[in-house]
Amino acid sequence: MVRKTKSVTIIDFVDERGSIVYKATFTRERDDKSELQWQSEIPKGYKLKLKPSEIKIKIDDFNKVDVVKEAALPEKPKEDPTPPKTIEEKKPEEPKKEEVNAPNPKPVVDVVETPPVPARPLTEEEKAPIASAGEDIYPESYVPNYDFSYIAATHPSPITGEAKEKLRKKIGNYNSLLSLNSFEDYERNKNELLRKFEITGADEIKNFDAFFKRMFRPDEPGRGNAAENIKAVIRSYEQDWEAYAAKGMVPDIKFWQNYPTVNEAVVWDYAKESDNPVLNHYIKLNKERYFASSTKYMRNPGQLLDNDYYGWTKTDASNSYKELTKIEDRNKVDSNGDKFDDGIRVYKYVPDSDNDAVTNKEPRYLAKLDANNNKGYEKFLKFITDHKEITGVVIENMGQLNQKQDFSEILAKLPSNIKTLTLFFETTDTSALVGLKDKHLEDVELVTKGNNLDSRWAIDPIAFRHTRHVSFDYNVNRSPEYAAGVERAGSIMFNTIKPTKGTTPSEVKEAFTIAYRTKANWKIFNGNFGDGSWASQIDLSEHPELRSLEGLDLNDKVFTALTLHNDTNVFEVDSSTINRQNWDRLIVRGPQKAKLFFEGPRQVDTLYIKGNAVDLPQDYNKQFYGLFEAGREVFRNVYVDNEAMRKAIQDTQAAREHGINVQIKPEGFEATGANTSTGPSFD
Repeated sequence: MVRKTKSVTIIDFVDERGSIVYKATFTRERDDKSELQWQSEIPKGYKLKLKPSEIKIKIDDFNKVDVVKEAALPEKPKEDPTPPKTIEEKKPEEPKKEEVNAPNPKPVVDVVETPPVPARPLTEEEKAPIASAGEDIYPESYVPNYDFSYIAATHPSPITGEAKEKLRKKIGNYNSLLSLNSFEDYERNKNELLRKFEITGADEIKNFDAFFKRMFRPDEPGRGNAAENIKAVIRSYEQDWEAYAAKGMVPDIKFWQNYPTVNEAVVWDYAKESDNPVLNHYIKLNKERYFASSTKYMRNPGQLLDNDYYGWTKTDASNSYKELTKIEDRNKVDSNGDKFDDGIRVYKYVPDSDNDAVTNKEPRYLAKLDANNNKGYEKFLKFITDHKEITGVVIENMGQLNQKQDFSEILAKLPSNIKTLTLFFETTDTSALVGLKDKHLEDVELVTKGNNLDSRWAIDPIAFRHTRHVSFDYNVNRSPEYAAGVERAGSIMFNTIKPTKGTTPSEVKEAFTIAYRTKANWKIFNGNFGDGSWASQIDLSEHPELRSLEGLDLNDKVFTALTLHNDTNVFEVDSSTINRQNWDRLIVRGPQKAKLFFEGPRQVDTLYIKGNAVDLPQDYNKQFYGLFEAGREVFRNVYVDNEAMRKAIQDTQAAREHGINVQIKPEGFEATGANTSTGPSFD
């Protein structure tokens, strides 16, 4: 940390009207303990209101000293030239006498009051802010309540009549379990319970017994009392079932029904599946796929790995293409021990007869490339260009063996006959997607066999500006419950928007409009929390010219992380445009606050706020609040240019709330080399 080596003492000489007559500034070495000769700066024509001994000057601080005008000498009365109106008697003229050694008469001096020296006008650096800092910020009330959904609501009919009476009986049957306090109680009432719940099969009875053994087992650390948990669920159903029945909903009770899985939570479901808005949404999305169907299910990991789709029958048609390795020759090796297999497959898809989501029943063809196979990689683009009937492409193992493979060129050169594209990324680098920015595709799938929930996944929305639909199949690829070595696949969960290096300012702006406005309902832009949410992190590190969120279409959203590029240890902001930089978008609710990150050759530790206090824009407190909060783990020093700016920012709630110690930049401080660009023009 650079230590301050100079002390700056400021004295404002103030007249009886409260106006500053003169401002004196004293700068000297911090360790100079000599008496400050401040009385020599008293403005001419003024004197101290108090005795000097009564005035205490604080070194290295602001001081106010009261002065009054000095009293001027009274003027000599002027003689009246008008003669008196009395009659003088004539007297005899006396002889003129001359005084010896008489002193010369004193000259008459007219005293003219000297006007006071006018106060020196304040410089721009000395002026206080004109604008108001604005209201104090309290995140829990400042941040909007983002309660919305992209899923269309339904309007179920109430459950009435016979259906309601059946539901009443069902709830009553479960209430009978409340009287059981041990496994012995269950055994005594077992036959009656089997009758009530209409359990007859041997496997059902076995699961029934196992459930009650589990229910009345001894307490386990961290699990609580299983019997009390089950009974609490039953009581909740008994209390609320009629209210939910009025909304067309019923309890979804899974105690022994799916044993050994036991649901000890309260779950309500729609009595009619067609009233379930989530299932309706899944059906709608499945109909928008290139390989469409009207199923209510998302594709499972096995279907993703095998390139299978609901409502379609797939066959390997590779032998129909002479350029490709025959199916029967794929495992053969040449004299060098290399496989004949070129890693390219062609699949033929025929819609099932009952697939009502497809009107054109003609077959469709898809070509798949294993990116680890160099022979196939080199000829794949020509192959799909030569065969116009191929309308789908799958590229697997992107970056798995060769992380330097540049797929952006292949993607940019995809022929116009390609309508659907599936990409399997094996690293979190998805920058190759920029190759799609000028492609008109009907459907895209972004998949991985790695950790699809990895926080490092980031996406550039500009890749999809001409894409009609992006399919999403949620699966979790990594879990302690999965057997080791079992391969799984799932759609990638993106929580970070990251414009790609080399994209233009207008493309960067368009990317944010796509993600947060025009295609904000797409799952790939919904972040970690699904429907009604958004990608809550932004990474601008590939664009060093971007110094803040200024000019980006954020659609009034807030963000938990912002990453910028910076070349030095000093990050500079222009205070005069702070209101346009959108730092308040980093104010979030809850205990987990937003964070500011920097990518570059040096670790950032200093914030330099450039400019004068007089140029601060309106409501600057909220901008500094967001900047200080997000940078709380980054900025060890906060420097400004002058005392007026130091005082203006130090007095904000933003500085107080975050314990910021604002300092005047030390002598010799240079921001040279810091990123000082005001950013690109998005116009």
